[in-house]
Amino acid sequence: MRTNRESAPSGPFLPQMRPLVVGIDDSNILMSAREHAREIGEPDAGSLRLDIPHLVKLALNSRPLTYGVAVGSTNQADTRVAQVYERVGFAGMWLERGCLSGREVGVDATLASELQWFALQRTPGTVVLLTADGAGYRHGRGFFMLLEQMHYLGWSVELLAYRSSANKAMVEWVESHGFFGDLADHHDAITFVHGRRHSVPVRELDGWADRGFSDGDELSTGGGNLGSYRPRPPMSAAEASPANS
Repeated sequence: MRTNRESAPSGPFLPQMRPLVVGIDDSNILMSAREHAREIGEPDAGSLRLDIPHLVKLALNSRPLTYGVAVGSTNQADTRVAQVYERVGFAGMWLERGCLSGREVGVDATLASELQWFALQRTPGTVVLLTADGAGYRHGRGFFMLLEQMHYLGWSVELLAYRSSANKAMVEWVESHGFFGDLADHHDAITFVHGRRHSVPVRELDGWADRGFSDGDELSTGGGNLGSYRPRPPMSAAEASPANS
């Protein structure tokens, strides 16, 4: 399997090109998709899988990818999902689950560090994050904090998730500062059930028609550096409740 650094683009960027970086929290999106399937009464929700090429196509929205990374977990030496991501130009990073707990270990931190590493080395462009997980903000970590920091540095931020599963405070912030796309509107295109239901063709997310950029678009100069970054005021009790974690 390729490492994250080997998967990053090696050639120089043209001055006029805006980088497009996509990060996918695979396990989180899969769990959200299955939860949505149960909510709508879809048979065999537990066997539902992600159509990775369709998911990536939705995230790119006809834009050229600069760097894409998907992170997930496995309890065995199974790299098939990671290999599918690699075939569509992403770095696929699958981590072993804890031997005692059986739970994910380090998935969120790995994805966040990959995006931070890239953001700090490139001229600001657009970051597209696929996750519903906004936990950790009160402790100065997590994807919500990551999006806020990248926005502060001048990056355009886009979040794709199932609204019903997503951190409400994070969604509200993104809707005010960037773009949020509800994956529930594209559930049948980005999921399938082997032997029972095929995925349907991908259609563009509503509101994206005017969000594409050309190679000639001017770059943002960025809002500052993380040395002067200050997070927003502490979350309210409602934002910090388990329903928003």
